[in-house]
Amino acid sequence: MAKKKATPKSETVFSKAQLLQSTQFSQIHKDILNALLDEQSPCTVEHAKQQIQEFLQREAK
Repeated sequence: MAKKKATPKSETVFSKAQLLQSTQFSQIHKDILNALLDEQSPCTVEHAKQQIQEFLQREAK
């Protein structure tokens, strides 16, 4: 029996404004996204979460 290959799902992209209005992020996470994301570059929720995690794991200087 042949296995079917999973087709990659196209992830929905959102504008910075849409992500900042989302109830999926806390206010602190929204503040981080506001500082990190570019106004003209849409991104996925997964990418936004990744950006937040990378920011939180940075070492303070």
